[in-house]
Amino acid sequence: EFRRVLCRSECALRAWARAMSARETSARQAGESLGQNPSAKILLIGIYQHMGQFLCATPLLRSLKTAWPRASLHFLGNPVNAAAARANPHLDRVWVWRKSALGEWPGQFRALRKERFDLALLLTTERPSATGVFLARATGARWVAGYAPSVPGAWAEDAATLCHIRIPFGGEKNEVEKFLGFARAFGVPPQGLRPELSPSPADEAAAEAFLSAQHLPAAGPLVGLFIGGKADRSDRLWPVSHFARLADSLKESGFCVIVLSPPPPVHASSDTFLSEEHLRLEEFRRALAWSCPVFQEASLGRVAAFLRSEEHTSEL
Repeated sequence: EFRRVLCRSECALRAWARAMSARETSARQAGESLGQNPSAKILLIGIYQHMGQFLCATPLLRSLKTAWPRASLHFLGNPVNAAAARANPHLDRVWVWRKSALGEWPGQFRALRKERFDLALLLTTERPSATGVFLARATGARWVAGYAPSVPGAWAEDAATLCHIRIPFGGEKNEVEKFLGFARAFGVPPQGLRPELSPSPADEAAAEAFLSAQHLPAAGPLVGLFIGGKADRSDRLWPVSHFARLADSLKESGFCVIVLSPPPPVHASSDTFLSEEHLRLEEFRRALAWSCPVFQEASLGRVAAFLRSEEHTSEL
């Protein structure tokens, strides 16, 4: 059954590629045009990216915004990476694509088309996304750009045929460098390799309020222990009992310990945190003979603000 569905999908993609094939354009020429357009609109599509992959793409966002400061940068992602995208200072708008919400698609397509994007850039590398290309073309963007496929298969060639700008993939292994390859193709100088996530002033205020409420001693460095993780893959997680022993040792050595744990699902959607991840906290508490402060927050921005709220903070 899976093979039949796959075959039908590939046939549909092939037919669509033949009917809607795009005339190829130079990335450098498109970059020069975008740089001269004061009202340029760019949509970056990362519908299948995990949060970490999006963060690796943030140096690309910074580079584009530096080179084209008047351009409007939009991001189309999924419920997971959208949380990180909303904390990025270079994006003007974040759109969320929900794969299973078919009823939302027509309205979202109409809204995206109204933006009249000059460029839709697929944030994929050597493996093109047929769905991403479909979404990019559905927005009506003037140009759709992505890496030319370096994997075998007619479906990959068909997907590339639908792109106006096909950028050769340089084979970089570093994720940040992979995304910065787009910047270089458009003639945009990279602005550093460091990923970024910028908490809002409200996030920073909330983190400071939490720390103030703990009445921690002034002496001694602050150590954060993150005890979450994918509960159904216990073979990849350090046992909670080990974290408890470490917390005891740190406390005895004069460190101030705060545990970071995901909140239970009642406070956060399952799109943000792994199922039953929060249950490790109860096990941790039972293993301690003292009360350890706990930071639980569903907002990614507040978590980031907390982690960097004190220059002397260490995270293990």
